[in-house]
This record gives sequence, C-alpha cells and structure tokens, in this order.
Amino acid sequence: MAVISQDVFHGLAAWRLESESLRVVIGPQCGGKIVSLYDKRTGFEWLAQPRTPRPRPITTTAGRLCFVIVTGSLP
Repeated sequence: MAVISQDVFHGLAAWRLESESLRVVIGPQCGGKIVSLYDKRTGFEWLAQPRTPRPRPITTTAGRLCFVIVTGSLP
C-alpha cells in the first residue's frame, strides 16, 4: 500500500510517495519535479544527489519562484 505525506527535502517543502519497495520525493515548488527516486529493495538512489546542497532561488519562465540545488560554483 502506498503512503503520501508531506516532507522536507534539502530544506524545501516536498511530497513523499512511498510503497514497500520504492520512495519518490517530489518538489512542488519546482513544478512537481521528481527530486529523489529511491529503491528500498536495493538501497539505490536513481537520481544524482548533491553532496553539499545549496538551494538558490530562481524565477522560471512562467514566473514561479523555484529553488535549485547547486553543487558547483556559479559565475
């Protein structure tokens, strides 16, 4: 049975969808993008995760405020 709950992902509001074998985290502030896809059976994270997350605010072309995680340096 799947469970849906509110969560926090790297300091940002998120939704977590979780079953016995899979956990998906969605970032609603960024248009509902999947930010984590974790296989519980194997312990494998399918999406690259930052080592030291630094959320930075940006405005999308639709005018939405969104936060991106930056792992390198910006100009």
